[in-house]
Amino acid sequence: DVIFGGADSRRPMGYAEVSLTIDNCGENRINVDYDEITVTRRLYRSGDSEYLINNKIVRLRDILDMFLNTGIGKTGYSIIGQGKISEIISQKSEERRIIFEEAAGISKYRIKKQEAERRLRDTDDNLVRLNDILSEIEGRVGPLEKDAAKAKIYLELYEKKKAIEVALLLYDIAKVNTDRELIEKDYLVAKRELDIVEEAINGLDARIEHLTLLQQEKKMQFEEYSSRFSTLNEEKYTAINELTLAGNELLHLENTKKQSLDALEREKQLLSLRISEKEQITLSLEENKLQLAALTDTFNSTEFALNGQRQTIEKLSDELEALEGERDGLLEKYNELRVAISAEDATKNSSIARQDEIGEEMDATKERIASLNKKKASSLETLVIYRAKEEESKTKLSEILDNCKSKEELLAEKSRTHSSLLSEIAAKQQRAFTLKRMEEHFEGYSRSVKFVAECASSGRLSGICGPVSKLISVDEKFSVAIETSLGANIQNIIVEDEGAAKSAISLLKRENAGRATFYPLTSIKAAGLNTDTQKLKAFKGFLGIADTLVKSDSKYREVIKYLLGRTVIFDTLDNASEAARFFKYSFKAVTLDGQVINAGGSFTGGSVKHDSGILTRGAEINAINAEKAELEKKCEKLSAECAALEEEIKALHLDADSASSDIALISALLKAEETSLGILERGLADEEQKLLSFAQSLELISVMDREKKEKLERMIDESGSLAELIKKTEGDIAKCEEELRSAQNALNQLISDKNASYLACSLKTRDIENLKQRLEETQSLIGEIEGEIERLTLLIHSTDSKKEALDNKVKQLNKLVKEHESTLSELEDSKSALNNESIEIEKDINELRVSSREKTNKKIECSASCSTLGSRLERISAD
Repeated sequence: DVIFGGADSRRPMGYAEVSLTIDNCGENRINVDYDEITVTRRLYRSGDSEYLINNKIVRLRDILDMFLNTGIGKTGYSIIGQGKISEIISQKSEERRIIFEEAAGISKYRIKKQEAERRLRDTDDNLVRLNDILSEIEGRVGPLEKDAAKAKIYLELYEKKKAIEVALLLYDIAKVNTDRELIEKDYLVAKRELDIVEEAINGLDARIEHLTLLQQEKKMQFEEYSSRFSTLNEEKYTAINELTLAGNELLHLENTKKQSLDALEREKQLLSLRISEKEQITLSLEENKLQLAALTDTFNSTEFALNGQRQTIEKLSDELEALEGERDGLLEKYNELRVAISAEDATKNSSIARQDEIGEEMDATKERIASLNKKKASSLETLVIYRAKEEESKTKLSEILDNCKSKEELLAEKSRTHSSLLSEIAAKQQRAFTLKRMEEHFEGYSRSVKFVAECASSGRLSGICGPVSKLISVDEKFSVAIETSLGANIQNIIVEDEGAAKSAISLLKRENAGRATFYPLTSIKAAGLNTDTQKLKAFKGFLGIADTLVKSDSKYREVIKYLLGRTVIFDTLDNASEAARFFKYSFKAVTLDGQVINAGGSFTGGSVKHDSGILTRGAEINAINAEKAELEKKCEKLSAECAALEEEIKALHLDADSASSDIALISALLKAEETSLGILERGLADEEQKLLSFAQSLELISVMDREKKEKLERMIDESGSLAELIKKTEGDIAKCEEELRSAQNALNQLISDKNASYLACSLKTRDIENLKQRLEETQSLIGEIEGEIERLTLLIHSTDSKKEALDNKVKQLNKLVKEHESTLSELEDSKSALNNESIEIEKDINELRVSSREKTNKKIECSASCSTLGSRLERISAD
C-alpha cells in the first residue's frame, strides 16, 4: 500500500523508502563515529526489506543495537504521550520491567546477555552433532582399509592392461594405414571420373544457357514486332476515324459562318436605333438640370433667412435664461443672508466658554512635550551605539564570506579536477581490462588458432608452444614494422615437433575448426639474407634486419629468423626504396609506419591502425597501468586537499553563521529602537501641532468676535439692496418673453416656405436621376451590341482559319494511312521469320537437356562412390 503504483505521467516505483536523520553532535551522542546519522528502510514489492545506516546496508539488529539506551528504540518510553501512563500501570510486571530497564539504560546489557546465552546453546548443540559424526566415522575405518588394499591391486592390473592395449593399438594402426592407402587410390580414381563428368555437365549447361538466352532474345524481338504491329494498326484506324470527323466538322463550320453573317447584319441595324435614342435622352437631361439650378437658388435664399431668424430666437432665449438665472441667484443670496443673520445671533454666546477650555488643554500639552523630548534624546544615543556595532559585524561577515568564497572556488576547481581524474582512471581501467580480455580470449586471432590454444590449455593437445605473437616481444618503436612484416604469420603456431603439428591438424580436421599453419622447432630451417650486410648498413635510414629487433627465447630463434631473416627495417619509404632499388629488390623492406616494398619490386602501403595491435597489446596494458597508478596518486593527493578545504570552509561557514546571527540580533535591536524613536518623534510632532492649533484657535476666536459684529451689520444692509434688485430683474424678464414670442411666429412661416422649395427640388432631382439611368442603360445596350458585333466578326475569321487547318489535316491523315499500311506488311513478314527461328532453337535445347540428364545421373553415381570412399577414409583417420 505504501509503494507508488504509477500515474499517467510517471511509471510505478519498485520500492518505498523512509529515512530518519539524527544530529549526533551534542553531548548525549549515540556511540557511532558520525556527526550525522541517517537510518533508512526500503521495502520492495517482493516483500524483501533493506536496512541502511548512512547509505550502507546493515542488519536490522545493528540498528536496534545502536539505539539501545537512547530512549528512542521501538520499545522506549523516554517520551510518553497522553494516556500512556495508565497503559503502563495496567501492564504485567514483566512488561513494566522492560520499560523501566530501557529508561534506566540497562536493557542493552540484558539483550547482550540473552545473545551470549543463545550462542552458548548453539555451541552445545554443535558439540552434540560433532560427537555423533565422530562415532559414525569410527565404525567405517575398518572397511575402508580393506577397500584401500583392493585399490592397490586394481592399479597394478590396470598398468598391465594398458601395456597390452598399446601393443594391440599399434597393430591396428599398421593395418589401418594399409587399408587407407588402398582406399585413397580408389578415391582418386572416382574423384577424377567425377571431375570429368562435372566438366561435361558444365559445358552442356553453358550451351543450354546460351541457346536459352538466344531464344529469349528472339521472343523479345517477336513481342516487340507484335507490339509495334498493334500500335501501327491502332494508329491507322485512328487516322481513318479522324478523317471522318474532319469532314463532318468542315460542314459544321460552313453552317456556322453563314449564321454568323446574318446575325452581324441584324446587330448593326439595332446599333443605329440605340444611338438615336441616346441623343434624345441627353437633350432632355440638360433641360432638367437648368430647372433644378433655379429651384436650388430659391431654396438656399429661404435657408439663409431661416438661419438668421433662428440666431435671433437663440439670442433672446439666452438673454431670458440669463435674467432668470440672475433673479434666482439674487433670491438664493437674499435667503442665505437671512439665515446667516439668525446664526450669528445664536453663536455669539458660545465663544467665551470655548476660550476657557482651550487654555486648560494647552497647559497639559506643554507637560507632555517636555517628557517626550527627554525620551527622544536617550533613544538617539542608543541608535548611535547600535549602528556602530552593526557596521563592525557587517565588515567582519564580509571578510569571512570573501575568504569562504575563494576557498569554495578553489574546492570546486579541485573537485572538478578530481572528477576528471576519476573518469580518466575509470576509462584507462576499462581499456586495460578490455585489452587483457582480448589477450586472454585471443581476440583478433582466427578461429582455428583460438581452437588450438583452447585444446592446448585443456590438455587435449601437447607440444604446443603458442602463436608467434605470444612468444616474442618487440620495442614499441618497431611494433608496427614487425607486425606488418609478419603479416598473417603472426598468428601461426610454433610447436615442439612434427608429431605435435600432425596431431593439431588432425584435430582441426576432425572438429571442422578451420585451418592453421604450424612451425615445428625440429624441422624449420631459416635462410639468411642473400645481401652484403655491410653495404646495406651504409644506406641512410637502415635500422636493422627484422629478426635482430625481436626478443624471444633462444629455442625460438630459428623460427624467428625463418620468418623475419629476409626482412630489413628502414625509417622512411624513400630510404627503403633507395636501398631496395640498389640491391635489385632482392629482399623485403618495411618502414616504421608499416609501408612495404616486397622482394621483386611490388609496393604495399597505406594507413595503419596503431592501437590495440596483436603485438602492442601487452605494452599498451603496461603503459595504461603505469598511467593509471600515476593518476591514482594525483587523485589521492587531491582528495586530501579537498578534505582539508572542506574543513576550512565548514569552520568559515560556522563563523559566518555566528556573524550573521550577531548582525540579525543588532539589526532587530536597531529596528526596534528606530521604531521607538519614530513613535516618539511622531508623538512629539503631534503634541507641538496641538499646542500651535490651540494658540491659533484662541487668536481666531477673538478675531472672529470682532468680525462677527461688523459682518452682521453689513449683512442687514446687503439684504435691503438685494430686495430692490430682485424686483427690477423680474420686470426685465417679462419684456424679454414678449419679444421671444414674436420671433417664434416669424420662424414658423420661414420653415413652411423652405419645405415647399425642398419638395420641388426633390421632384426635379428624381426626374434627372431617371434620365441618367435611362442614358446609362442605353449606353450599356450600345456597348453590348458593339461587343456582339466584334464577337461575330472574330467568329467568322476563326471559322475561316479552322477550315484551312482541317483541309491540311485531311491531307496529312491520308498520307499517314498509306505509310502505316506499307509498314504493317513488312512487320508481318519479320514476325513469321522470327517464329521459325525460335522453333529451331527450342529443338536444339531439348536435345542438350536430354544429354545433360544422362551426364547428371552419371555424376550422382560418381559422387556416391566418392562420398563412400571419403567416409571410410575419415573413419580410418579418426581410428
